[in-house]
Amino acid sequence: MTPRRIRYVRKRLGLSQAQLGRLLNVHQTLISHWEHGSRTPDEYQQEQLLHLYESVLKLDENGQQKFQTLVAQGLVAGALAFLIAVGIGLVAGDDPDQGP
Repeated sequence: MTPRRIRYVRKRLGLSQAQLGRLLNVHQTLISHWEHGSRTPDEYQQEQLLHLYESVLKLDENGQQKFQTLVAQGLVAGALAFLIAVGIGLVAGDDPDQGP
């Protein structure tokens, strides 16, 4: 994944580098390195970022607000579960409480 796409995912989700780092279980400085192109994510991290990117493409404003609320409440696992559900179609991106 390119530095530009990594930054796009983070910005689209309304996250700081530190918050994205917590979601991916890496330090904020590594996110910064990825975004500046001085380091690249390993294969597992690339896969995680690709899933986030695919979910972001399906996420509309309501879904984005739901995600940001979960993150703001410190519910990182819930926020990730929500994104995964959106990404695989278990939850509609426009209505987080509605199934496919």
